[in-house]
Amino acid sequence: MRSGDILPFVFTVVAIWACLAASAVADESGESPPQYQLDLIVTTAQRASEEFLYTVEDLSVEDLRERDVQTVAQALNYLPGIRTKTARVGHGQYVYLRGFEQQHLLILVDGVPIYNPYDGLVELDHIPSEQILGIRVVKGPSSATYGPNALGGVIQIITKNSHEKLDRGMVLELGQNGTSNLRLHYGYGHGPLYLRISGSRSLSDGYRLSGDFKETEVPRLPDGQGPLHYEDGGRRENSDYAKNAGHLALGYAPSERFRLTFSGSVVDNEWGVPPHVFYNSEKNKTSIRYWRFNEWRQGMANLAAMFRLSQGFSARIGAFFNKYDNTLDSYDDENYSSQEMPYAFHSVYDDHSMGGHLQLESRLGPADLLTIGGGVIQDLHRDTQDIEEPTTEFVSHTWWVFAEDRVRLSERTSGVVGLNYALLDNKKAGDLAVAGNDATALNPHVSVACLTSQSTRAYLSLARLTRFASLKQLFGDGGNPQLKAQKTNHLELGWEWFGFPEARLRGVLFYDNIRDFIEGNFLSRTTVNVEKARLYGGELTFQASPGKGLRFTLGYSYLRARNRSPQRPGDYLQYRPQHKLDWSFWAQLPYQFKVLFYGSALSQQHFYDDFNDRQLSHLSPYVVANLSVRKKFSSHLKPFLVVTNLFDAAYQEVYTSPAPGREARLGLELTW
Repeated sequence: MRSGDILPFVFTVVAIWACLAASAVADESGESPPQYQLDLIVTTAQRASEEFLYTVEDLSVEDLRERDVQTVAQALNYLPGIRTKTARVGHGQYVYLRGFEQQHLLILVDGVPIYNPYDGLVELDHIPSEQILGIRVVKGPSSATYGPNALGGVIQIITKNSHEKLDRGMVLELGQNGTSNLRLHYGYGHGPLYLRISGSRSLSDGYRLSGDFKETEVPRLPDGQGPLHYEDGGRRENSDYAKNAGHLALGYAPSERFRLTFSGSVVDNEWGVPPHVFYNSEKNKTSIRYWRFNEWRQGMANLAAMFRLSQGFSARIGAFFNKYDNTLDSYDDENYSSQEMPYAFHSVYDDHSMGGHLQLESRLGPADLLTIGGGVIQDLHRDTQDIEEPTTEFVSHTWWVFAEDRVRLSERTSGVVGLNYALLDNKKAGDLAVAGNDATALNPHVSVACLTSQSTRAYLSLARLTRFASLKQLFGDGGNPQLKAQKTNHLELGWEWFGFPEARLRGVLFYDNIRDFIEGNFLSRTTVNVEKARLYGGELTFQASPGKGLRFTLGYSYLRARNRSPQRPGDYLQYRPQHKLDWSFWAQLPYQFKVLFYGSALSQQHFYDDFNDRQLSHLSPYVVANLSVRKKFSSHLKPFLVVTNLFDAAYQEVYTSPAPGREARLGLELTW
């Protein structure tokens, strides 16, 4: 990192904080903010400061239930400034937040970062909703206590735990094309102990395309071979899956001064990767991707402890181990049986990440909370690209330390200043020399918020954020060992009006000036840094309950994503819509019926067409609406009907990868 870039930024942050901190006063409100049940993960003070000082979106377990959300990906898709879409290789669901891709975000489960150590991604549709107590999204700058690599924001997933009551239940769903979902959970608490077990199994023969899907004529190869594989509608080719997951949580809390928790989960999946729908005459079967993940396994274990040593001092310590194993097979043709052609392969990945963290909190005064700490993560990736080929191993360590001070500056004003220092230490990269490939990051941030009136909150954030390159981006196929860490100077101004008990209006303006952004390179296969990029825009959200049993939310987001590098292939950063509108309407009807109508509308998305000499093109705008109807027969019996893509819209989230058409699921929720 160039000192000339960061030092003025640090001085600005420190100067702002020094001026404000002089007026700090004691907190006399005495009001206790709400907190997650698992307070080892998000402390009361941190949760309250996030809600007041940053742009935060929360999803409760009731929000997930009303939408019959099955995965984290589905839950996030209808929040302003956030969207999920199919990966560019045609499998898995990944999230975009204000134009930042998932590889630029920090995703946590119970405080533990989750990602594949090789590419830095995790398929969010593989985390079942039955495990989830709540989801918190912090957009833009966030608490320094989260650690490194949160370039665009943080997604914090809190899993369920039980305390004092017996909790048992199941959800059974049936849908089209042999789709079925079974989710079970059991929780019990007795005195200082609690136990939570959940599991799920999902099966499907694949999803149906929209009835308006149009078949694309496929050209023949130059040698006359063909036509190449293409999609003719109906059930999507190779879109079947079988997913199994289990989760266990144990806790021991004999007093408010000590708590010990353990959580673990396993995922065992198999699924097909739908091929692209067409190819031009310059392509061959190498690019068709007759691919299947015949094995995709993930295991996570997390042990954490909290010690309250005195009224003003506490410590939190944790350790984790995450394991990822997958087998990707490339086949000769659409029969998915033989592997004789040159482009066929049998690739095995064996990855793990493990690490630990320590966090100390000390009250310097009634209105001043200082937090310091640090941690380390080891990432290891092993792959065998084909049968009888040697195994390649990549290893890296990430170290970080942080300090953060949260202060109530006056009766109406609060602030936070933080500093995070991180080091990426690449230890091994197969046969490549890794000397000189280490990277460092120094990330200061300051945020100030105030109640400008009894019904209005305003906040301002200034932050420097960094994301290191992944092992794949550095040393994998098409990687570049000379990649620099990605950096952004972030500015955010927000306000919130809550003048009526049943209405709330929030607006946010944000600006990211990014250096060394890692984006797909359209001039060669080698990954490169985009020297200059900008992401800026705004969000507007309105929530209201106009009458008894009625509630609605409207959210609009505007994003301008531009490549400003001198050697850019074009001005646009691809697959980032400029406009997005989200809505949710709830209605409690007679006879214990509850109806939810929700969806999104997106403007066109620009991309560089790899099938047409990388010419600038765009995906058409689209609207997707969904409907959920639930009937309450008793507190223990609730049948429901969910219809996604209600109007059977034909659209694409990624070029050559058509999205599912209308799908209906009928289900039953039982508790006892």
